[in-house]
Amino acid sequence: MRAFVAIPIPEEQVAALERLRDALPVGRKVNSEGLHITLAFLDEQTQATLSALDGELRGVSVPEFEVRLRGVDVFGGKEPRLIWVGADGGEALVGLRKSVRDVARQIGIYLPRERYRPHVTLARFRKGLRPEESGKIGTYLVEYGGFSCPAFQVNGFALYRSVLTETGAVYTVLAEYPLGSM
Repeated sequence: MRAFVAIPIPEEQVAALERLRDALPVGRKVNSEGLHITLAFLDEQTQATLSALDGELRGVSVPEFEVRLRGVDVFGGKEPRLIWVGADGGEALVGLRKSVRDVARQIGIYLPRERYRPHVTLARFRKGLRPEESGKIGTYLVEYGGFSCPAFQVNGFALYRSVLTETGAVYTVLAEYPLGSM
C-alpha cells in the first residue's frame, strides 16, 4: 500500500489555496483533498508495516505549533515539475518531521536523505512544457508569488493511503495523531 504521513490543512486555508490553485492557467491541479504538508513519503508498505508504524506514531509527543502558508514557487527550475506554497512552521515543524521519520526508520522503513522544504503542492507539470506554458507559469509566479494566508494551529497529523488514478491521487486517512497542547 502506497502511504505517507502529513499535516492536514484546515478549511479556511484550503479555501485560500483553492483560489490560488484555480488561478493557475497550466498544470495538473491537486484536488482539495490532496492539499497537505508532507512529513514523510513512505512509498509502498505492507499492512503489517503500516500497523507497526501506527503503533509507534501514537507515541510521538510534540506540542502544538503554528504554521503560516506563504510564498509560491516551483521545484525543477527551468523544467518545473510542480508549483507549491511554502509552509513556515519553524523548528517545531522540522522537529515533528524528524520525529516521524525517526519512528519510520526504527521499524525498518527506508527513507532517503533529502533536503526538507515544507510546502503544499498546488499542481504538477508534465515533462517538456511548451514555451508559452512556461511563460504562463512565470507570469503566475510574478502575480501570486507574495501569497500569504492566516497562520493555523497544527494540532495533529495523519497517516494516509495514496491510490494513483488517471485523474490524480486519491488519499484516505488511515489514522490520526493528536499533538499535545503543552
